[in-house]
Amino acid sequence: MSKFCNVCGSQLEDSALFCPVCGANLSEQQPQPQPQAQSTVPPQQPPFDGYDMQADIAANKILAALGYVGMIILALVAAPNSRFIRFHANQALLLGLFAIPAAIPFIGWIWGIFCVICLIMGIVNAINGQFKELPLIGRFRIIN
Repeated sequence: MSKFCNVCGSQLEDSALFCPVCGANLSEQQPQPQPQAQSTVPPQQPPFDGYDMQADIAANKILAALGYVGMIILALVAAPNSRFIRFHANQALLLGLFAIPAAIPFIGWIWGIFCVICLIMGIVNAINGQFKELPLIGRFRIIN
């Protein structure tokens, strides 16, 4: 069973929490009946709030990536209304919190390697303009 974004109508993966086309938070959407016919071309401009997802991503890729290296507050202050920045700031904050056990000798080192891999994945996702959650920890929300 496929689900669709209520904002832009894009077809989504069943496990998606954010629409990859318009960035809408799917957990806040009410279930809607699925469209009968889906066009193969997604809309260029999402029709909501005058928000332009492509412009947001293009303008904030570097700030989102900097959030992963400890500049979360700078990114949030520089672009407080950016959904892209808020998504990646949330991912970076989660990573920072979940990295604390990496300080435990021996056992924590394995977790530390996992956290470094997640850090690289987060930076790459931000630079590529993607709303991809980090493995295991990315589904939690602190910043909406």
